[in-house]
Amino acid sequence: LDIRLGRKVVEFDSDSLLHFYDKYIKLRENRPNAKVETIKNLRTTYNNLRKFSDGKDIKFTDIDWMFKENYLNWSYSKPREHSQNTASKNIAMVILVMREAQKNRLHENGIYKEEGFAVPETKTSHIALNEDEVQMLYDLDLSKNESLEKAKDLFLISCYSSLRLSDFKRIKPENLVVMDGDHYLHMITEKTSEEVYIPVDKKLLSILKKYDNKSPKLSDQKLNKYIKTVCQLAGMTDKVMKHYNKAGQGKTEFVEKWTLISAHTGRRTWASIKFSKGIPILLLMQCTSHTKESTFLKYIGISKKEQAKALMRQMKERQKQIAQSAKVVNL
Repeated sequence: LDIRLGRKVVEFDSDSLLHFYDKYIKLRENRPNAKVETIKNLRTTYNNLRKFSDGKDIKFTDIDWMFKENYLNWSYSKPREHSQNTASKNIAMVILVMREAQKNRLHENGIYKEEGFAVPETKTSHIALNEDEVQMLYDLDLSKNESLEKAKDLFLISCYSSLRLSDFKRIKPENLVVMDGDHYLHMITEKTSEEVYIPVDKKLLSILKKYDNKSPKLSDQKLNKYIKTVCQLAGMTDKVMKHYNKAGQGKTEFVEKWTLISAHTGRRTWASIKFSKGIPILLLMQCTSHTKESTFLKYIGISKKEQAKALMRQMKERQKQIAQSAKVVNL
């Protein structure tokens, strides 16, 4: 409406994808509900496209199957050696911008809609901690190092709450509510704008009270750096399989577990532990703000070994219920 009413002027070059792309980023940034992650992905792909084209323009008509092939070859070659998931994200951004440009009647090139033009994502290792490892962190005394202690406590808040980094770093006293004598975190998630109520146990409550019911302050970069040190100090040095993608090819190696832990591991840890206990998925999704069960199941980082143990517990519980039912019938 601003553009239509003349309050904003946005001029598009009718042939240039890069020109429209640059303007489109600015339009998305001006949205009141602009998502930081989306803007970041758009800008990263835009910069990659400029490097790929070596400063030359890219027209809407240049987007074809040969463009995709050349771009992937460039993306996977040295010194970049991007993963397949990075290439997938980049091509997805190109498809998004092509679609938006077509809506603006700037081109009629619909090749981006063809089956197979998008690059599929590939699976990578999902790391999560088990209950014993979470307890090891909780018991670890880091009182002599304030930065490491903050990193540990922030990470544990995620392990005990399921919140994303963008959410567990902005907890305030008003987010902690009491209902029927029990404590809950009541928040609107930043990524999905979903309302969530998350049960707060004694350990999470003790950490929050330590900081006056607020999240301790620490930058994202320092948190991801320090939490690896914290987990190493806690003794998480067992070798685990790391499956990743480099230069478009899947690779596997064994590394010490602490090297794979990041701020996001806490959220996977919460989901994995609760899932292994047999808590209904729909109740867990209320806390994680996932909207699809399939997405939740792909998200959790429970190992094949833990899945087998969870299945065995469920089978034994089911057998116990059947036996109790049979006993009641006999009575």
